[in-house]
Amino acid sequence: MAKDRELEAVLGLFNNWDHWRTVKYKDIIQKHIKHTSELKAIQAITFEISQFPKEVRKDLEISQNPNTTFWLDVSTVFDDKAWWDKTTTTEALLEFWMIAHNTIDYFNNKYERNPKDMNLEWKKTAFGIYQMSTLFISWNASREKKIRKVIGIKKGIFDF
Repeated sequence: MAKDRELEAVLGLFNNWDHWRTVKYKDIIQKHIKHTSELKAIQAITFEISQFPKEVRKDLEISQNPNTTFWLDVSTVFDDKAWWDKTTTTEALLEFWMIAHNTIDYFNNKYERNPKDMNLEWKKTAFGIYQMSTLFISWNASREKKIRKVIGIKKGIFDF
């Protein structure tokens, strides 16, 4: 059942690519903050990591001493107001894909940097990276007002 829902989400994004090219990524983060608790976000990140092959999971773990710079590189958006003002959902997905490809050998060795054939396996992988990154950003933004301010979103009515 979970695999069917995951596939439905993946195909929903890629089959509606033109629509998602118009949706600001910060709107997605805003929805996550309003509808996902910090605990659920961490649990969802852990679940997303578990969906990857065992040999890459250690490179995706969030820790004080990470094996890669993946999460550090994803975190660069926390201070980039211009990025938040212009980035769409599809652009965010592609940027997170590039970060993973550039920082984690597994993705670099298994997939082309700019895949010409966006087959189902690549789509699932790219979507998983996008999901993890989105949840990670939402979790951090939920906890830190200064990140929400850079993004240009509110957690509640009295946030700014």
